[in-house]
Amino acid sequence: MRRALIMVEVIISSVAAFIGTDIDDLLVLMFLFSQSAGKKDSLRIVVGKYIGIGLLFAISLLGSFGLNFLPERYIFLLGLIPVGLGIKSIVDHIKGKDDDDTDNIKRIGVLSVIALTFSGGADNIGVYVPLFTGYSVSEILVAAVVFALLTAVWCFIGSKLASLPFVRSFIEKYEHIIVPSVFILLGVYILLEGVL
Repeated sequence: MRRALIMVEVIISSVAAFIGTDIDDLLVLMFLFSQSAGKKDSLRIVVGKYIGIGLLFAISLLGSFGLNFLPERYIFLLGLIPVGLGIKSIVDHIKGKDDDDTDNIKRIGVLSVIALTFSGGADNIGVYVPLFTGYSVSEILVAAVVFALLTAVWCFIGSKLASLPFVRSFIEKYEHIIVPSVFILLGVYILLEGVL
């Protein structure tokens, strides 16, 4: 009975940690899915999101064992990634690349989705490391399953939000403003969070 209660506690704390640190990713996923032209594009987004979350999970797990690859005081610099992607989007629009390729997600690709997920992960790492420090191997496995399931839920919600007609048409009409703004604001938020 005690073991079952511990696992319920692990599930609840893992759900809370994921939702608390990934709520901002819903907006990013919505914008990415709104640019999706089909199943292949959606698959790229989902694969990128899973790899990004997997990397954050793995780094946090290693951090819980005392192995830090990137000192915590420098994690905020990951905010430069979305800022760079936003600037690239503005430059591409100015150069007229939007007209050449209506499938913007090809420019973003799996690696960019991974980078966006990872760059927004400073808060994830900050929450996951202390959480995982107290977990046994079986509890870490339960947390991994919870994270995998919630990543699927996040991708589903993001795609459903993006498929709403008014959302899709609004983003398509103003994507040259919205997409870079979201990426740049996300990056600036991450940078400021690390500085303040």
